[in-house]
Amino acid sequence: MTTKRNTLPTRRRSLAVIPAALAIGLLSAVPASAGSFPPTTGYFGNQVIGTQSPVRTMFFKKASSNSVGYNNSRYVATIENLEVGEVNFKVVSNTCDPDGDPPLTGTCEVGVIFAPDTVGFKTSGMRMSRDGHPEGWMRLSGRGITPPPPLPLGIPPITQPSMTPKSHDFGSTIVGTLGSSKEFVFKAGTGPGNPSVQEIALFPSAHYNIISDTCTGKALGKGQTCKLAVRFEPGSLGLKPTSLLVASDQGQVSSSLAGKGVARPKGTLTPG
Repeated sequence: MTTKRNTLPTRRRSLAVIPAALAIGLLSAVPASAGSFPPTTGYFGNQVIGTQSPVRTMFFKKASSNSVGYNNSRYVATIENLEVGEVNFKVVSNTCDPDGDPPLTGTCEVGVIFAPDTVGFKTSGMRMSRDGHPEGWMRLSGRGITPPPPLPLGIPPITQPSMTPKSHDFGSTIVGTLGSSKEFVFKAGTGPGNPSVQEIALFPSAHYNIISDTCTGKALGKGQTCKLAVRFEPGSLGLKPTSLLVASDQGQVSSSLAGKGVARPKGTLTPG
């Protein structure tokens, strides 16, 4: 005797997971050859309701232009509001798709602001699309807070996390050799949130190397500092801009780095 299989429970389980997939999995799913946002999260920290944050720069890495159809592609960054009825984040600039011919490869920048209207934790997504096709997705978050009461005389104001220097030029270095290094100091803010460093990254990471790091894994107190050092190691000729990113629960800070890879002077020997 043949027993009939009842597939109804299986179908019910499949239907039950669709909303979660749409809210999380499908938003973050992008083709393997597509561009991407590194990192895939951007935390704006606390922002007083009715005000807007400074513009935060989010970096987008384009896929290779060798793929068919990349010529004349247009890149558009849009906010996907996960909270119905609220618009807390806004794209204010996009160098990925400037007027005229956009660069086909490399790194471009998207400027985003956080402007909460109500109190509480806010989260949204930012989607980068190429000619209408999804390429990359970043999760944006921040917290709307009420205006703080006036500080009594003698009490210092709350500070945000910072990094010094804000920029550094490593100058010219012969390709294939080790260039100069530079020390950077991260200072935790004194506001709410865990001040300890959660992530350190170079973007793009080619041609530079973090050679020392006292920040990762260190329990920082509010207002305390840690240090890290970066060395320029050009692998090819030309200008090599990058950004040093340091993120904590209090927010993300960055320093702009630059250096130039140059050819070895004629008549000099390559170190063996």
